[in-house]
Amino acid sequence: MALAAGRAVLEALRSSPGGFDARVLERVEIKAADAGRILCAIRVPANLANGYGTLHGGAIATLIDCVSTMAVLTVGGTNTGVSIDLSITYVSAARIDDELEIESKVLKKGKNVVMLSAEVRRAGKNGEIVASGHHTKYFSRPSLFTSKL
Repeated sequence: MALAAGRAVLEALRSSPGGFDARVLERVEIKAADAGRILCAIRVPANLANGYGTLHGGAIATLIDCVSTMAVLTVGGTNTGVSIDLSITYVSAARIDDELEIESKVLKKGKNVVMLSAEVRRAGKNGEIVASGHHTKYFSRPSLFTSKL
């Protein structure tokens, strides 16, 4: 169920007409999903690089935003809500063709607010952190959640 929910929101974001999200997410692949957690992967494409040949900070922010939004749906959310806070710490650069993993976890699910963490890291043994983030989402109707974490 969690994997299907993650895939559904990924496809919805990819198909948004002319959306920036679609450009960033077109190469994202969901690797795993459980209740409260999702793991995605991407090989850094040249069209998301900045002038230094590294993944643009805005693309990293979009990855964290969208992947953490997918994590919301793994705990019974029926829509994506709205972001009320998104903070990101950039730790190291990711170059074109680097393989990255993006993992997000639900930290707390309240009546109208969900708090999430996310981490972008190099795939493989060392798992060097590229960026970490915290994302808070608001839902105007508590009934959007059908299950407990």
